[in-house]
Amino acid sequence: MIVRSSKQPLWVPSEARRRAANLTRFIDLVNRKHGLRVRSIESCGSGRGRDCRVLAVVWDFAGVVASRGYDQVVDDLTRFPGARWF
Repeated sequence: MIVRSSKQPLWVPSEARRRAANLTRFIDLVNRKHGLRVRSIESCGSGRGRDCRVLAVVWDFAGVVASRGYDQVVDDLTRFPGARWF
């Protein structure tokens, strides 16, 4: 059986649901903390080397508990593999 993909989504949330979604709250937090204008989760990771500030916000938003804090998210974005995270 051949399944053809469609450009039409199976479901689209109402505006009220979209505003109340955790993902929307996360994107809003990223924008507030860093003065960004991110509109989707896809754009959070776009650009050269990705925006590591978003990773730091994940810790705050998700309530990550770690044995210690961090001074920087990544030491050298040009070293892949080999970069040291958190």
